[in-house]
Amino acid sequence: QCDWSSDVCSSDLAPGKQSFAYHAHRVEEEWIYILDGSAVCTIDGTEMRLDAGDFVGFPVPSVAHLLKNPFEKTCVYLVGGSRPDMDIIDYPDLGKSYVIHGDEGSTDFQELSPPIRPFGPAE
Repeated sequence: QCDWSSDVCSSDLAPGKQSFAYHAHRVEEEWIYILDGSAVCTIDGTEMRLDAGDFVGFPVPSVAHLLKNPFEKTCVYLVGGSRPDMDIIDYPDLGKSYVIHGDEGSTDFQELSPPIRPFGPAE
């Protein structure tokens, strides 16, 4: 599995599994390269089949995306990106956003509350 302290890692996506929750990054740029097998990538609500040799990138602010494997063969892929110390991730299906911060092999998620403007609109 992935060592998220690295800029690139190899991962296996077993049949019937998905890589992560449907999400978008505000800070971290991310990319996926399919090494073997196939997967379906949902990108901003549209599904696209990816096969060995296909590449997809998500510059920031990214659109929501998710990799899943509805096929019978394991999909092997590389995933990488900018890997900043902090990111804000939006989960559109959940209506939630989190600030994440990685430290010493773990990741802390802090949920963002809706914005407040105690002093009125900025002028």
